[in-house]
Amino acid sequence: MRSTARDGEHREPAGKQRSMTTSRPDVFLSYSRENQAIGRRFAESLQGAGFSVWWDQALSTGEAYDEVTEKALEHAGAVVVLWSKASVASRWVRAEATTADRNRALFPVMIEACRRPIMFELTQSADLSGWNGDTNNPAWQAFIADLGRFLQRRKPAGSLTPATIGAPLPGAVSPAVGGARRGRLVALAAVVSMAVLAAGFLIWQRAASVKRARAEVPAISALVDAGNFPEAFARAQKVRRLVPEDSLLKSLTPLFTAVYAITSTPPGATVFVRGYDAVNDQWQRLGVTPLAHVELPRTAIRWRLEKAGFGTVERANTAAAYQNATAAFLTLEAGKLEVEMRPTGEQPPDTVFVAGGSSVGALGVFRNSRLAPVEVPSFFIDRFEVKNSAYREFIEAGGYERRSWWEGLDFRKDGKQLSFDEAMRLFVDATGRPGPATWELGNYPEGQGNHPVAGVSWYEAAAYARFRGKSVPTIYHWARAALPADDIASSLAASTTQLSNFGTAGPAPVSQYQGLGPYGTYDMFGNVREWLANLGPGGGWVIGGSWEDPRHSFSNVAPVPLIERSRLNGFRLIQDITEPANGAALRAAIDLASRFANSRSLTIVSDEVFASFKRQFEYTSGPLNATAVTTMATTEEWVKQRVTIDTGYNGERMDVILFVPRHARPPYQPIVLFSGSQIFSSTVTSDSVEPGYAGFPLDYVIKSGRLLVQPIFQGSYERFKRPLDPGDSVRMTSDLIQWRWDLGRTIDYLATRPDVDAMHTGYLGLSWGGMVPVAMLAVEPRLKAAVLLSGGLIALPTPFVNVANYAPRIKIPVLMVNGRFDESLRVETEQLPLFRLLGSPAADKRHVMLTAGHGSLPRAEVLRETLGWYDKYLGEAHR
Repeated sequence: MRSTARDGEHREPAGKQRSMTTSRPDVFLSYSRENQAIGRRFAESLQGAGFSVWWDQALSTGEAYDEVTEKALEHAGAVVVLWSKASVASRWVRAEATTADRNRALFPVMIEACRRPIMFELTQSADLSGWNGDTNNPAWQAFIADLGRFLQRRKPAGSLTPATIGAPLPGAVSPAVGGARRGRLVALAAVVSMAVLAAGFLIWQRAASVKRARAEVPAISALVDAGNFPEAFARAQKVRRLVPEDSLLKSLTPLFTAVYAITSTPPGATVFVRGYDAVNDQWQRLGVTPLAHVELPRTAIRWRLEKAGFGTVERANTAAAYQNATAAFLTLEAGKLEVEMRPTGEQPPDTVFVAGGSSVGALGVFRNSRLAPVEVPSFFIDRFEVKNSAYREFIEAGGYERRSWWEGLDFRKDGKQLSFDEAMRLFVDATGRPGPATWELGNYPEGQGNHPVAGVSWYEAAAYARFRGKSVPTIYHWARAALPADDIASSLAASTTQLSNFGTAGPAPVSQYQGLGPYGTYDMFGNVREWLANLGPGGGWVIGGSWEDPRHSFSNVAPVPLIERSRLNGFRLIQDITEPANGAALRAAIDLASRFANSRSLTIVSDEVFASFKRQFEYTSGPLNATAVTTMATTEEWVKQRVTIDTGYNGERMDVILFVPRHARPPYQPIVLFSGSQIFSSTVTSDSVEPGYAGFPLDYVIKSGRLLVQPIFQGSYERFKRPLDPGDSVRMTSDLIQWRWDLGRTIDYLATRPDVDAMHTGYLGLSWGGMVPVAMLAVEPRLKAAVLLSGGLIALPTPFVNVANYAPRIKIPVLMVNGRFDESLRVETEQLPLFRLLGSPAADKRHVMLTAGHGSLPRAEVLRETLGWYDKYLGEAHR
């Protein structure tokens, strides 16, 4: 309930419009003051239906608000919460809803479309949006009936509610005049008639509710296509209650729902959540660990775990970060969120615990570099960058005078070795006193004690670390703390960078920006660049980008001289839990040069040389020996088929999986799919092929009326031989030629089907399919348009497999859709080079950058761009 006493509104005189003052009402009405007129309408109509109601006009003169309200809230049979945009923002309504949920008395109602707090998204709400007070409205009557049943379940046996008043109790009969048997029979007949009528009404009401629920499913589908997953999630909860087996809703659910299994060591931690960007919202309580199956909207989320005697833990992740990227996207696997909690006092203050594991995949710098995987032991890392005020303590302790903190550091400038005294003469502020280059008179600028220290060299960071009994993080430690190890599937960076300090006028106090890392760190991206412990060919490295850098620099690792004292450079520290056995490997010098050729230094082969390449791709049609079509599955939107054909080489056969749209007219335009590298990583049955997968769902292609075709390319699914290795030029040469034949035979087969328009064949490359296999667009003339999702140029060792030699010879229309924060294929080094090399006319090529990482591109934009491209160059599908 939204009280006038709490909101500071004028309250009507006591007794006016007074409902009831009992502390044990049937209904406690909770709403925002902005919805007071609607609240009055509900209160009066509920009273008219026979319910006792406590609302903000129920206080008698002299009554204490808190005492009476809390008593009514605690003892109400049902707490009817009127959800609206205003009430969602009300801390009082949220508090009352939380109390009601704890007491199992919550009975929510939607009075307008809004995004409820996360914890209440899981509770079915009645939909009375637009209700004008008409008590004959079927939706209102259904609400009253549901409320009556809800109250009846909560009351002791024998109690009556308005829903049961007038209904005969078991065994009851009407009084008979003189005890005549006729009277008893008439009464019995009346009871039976009433029961039959009541049953018929309930059946009719149920059927009407089911019909309304099914009518909601297309609207949920539209919300999914628009990328509004929270609203789709909210509506689906209502529909699933009435039609849990609806096939279309089942197929849509994984697109907007994430499932979590949450555990903690030790168990018994209370779990809270809120949306990643909802930094001002209250935390919503989910329960106590272990939690086996928690459904939430598919979006980036902040987690908070609390347990008495243990430090509070904050975590962050995206919905798909823990999902199995190789699984079919039409499954809902529980993502595991495993949290280790540390006893109070056993964790250094202002640090977070980072679980150990492999460095593989932790950040894009590892994907194409020469760095070998390194096992990182568990460690603590500073929650914030080192602050000016903390660094001041180092200076006051004689930081620039005590040689013990600088011992063993090899001071060098421009290749010349410096003595300790020579180095200290360089490590001064703007007025010549010891301290960072950004300070004056031995102190930081006024009011900037909580700003990150900046203008310090690598040597100063190392000395300060010794002062604190810690160390500067290696690249492996820093990367593991900054992003989830499998962040490529669904980039947390796309959410984090939006809440980080990039492109501004200067550094900000630590944690002012709410960019939260997966383990609870702040400002790892932006604010100041951070020193790494590892040395390199040019001196040292800084990482993470600064306040004046563009957002996509979040994973840039820049080489800088160790002596550099840029105003952009700061640092944070780590502390080992135990001395790592592989400490030397972790702290060894690193070379981040790519193991592939640099795309900017490529020389494109001549037309004569390319002609020799093209001859190796020469393709000849031949007998397909196609099997009969087998139906593998039928859904609301498509029929999944399989056919097996000859490849034309080595006597091999291949399957072709087709998804035929059910709500379109043939002939269907075929879109040939070349998927991501995960299909080349192990033997997986082609039975598992679905339209896309977690990071790249492609159901919309079929829904648009097109035929989605997945050839089982050489090396994928059952044809797997060994893991894909882009650096193996011999293997890549063989694979590329065989993929071209697989593609050719697939199009040959499509041309034999009367329900397929093979003259308008499109190509769709996902991730890997938008990289090396793009070469096939230059040698297969029957492809008419292409879309590359998260594709780019990776420059491979030999000219024959290097896509840079094929891109200028591609003439068909090509659309590239990428994430601006793709940590695998970066804008300047992989995305733009491919786009610029494409030989398609300028009007027929397009590069779209979205706010995303490598996978999980925003659905609404991808749908619009992809289908718009195919409509433009293949023609609209036959719907």
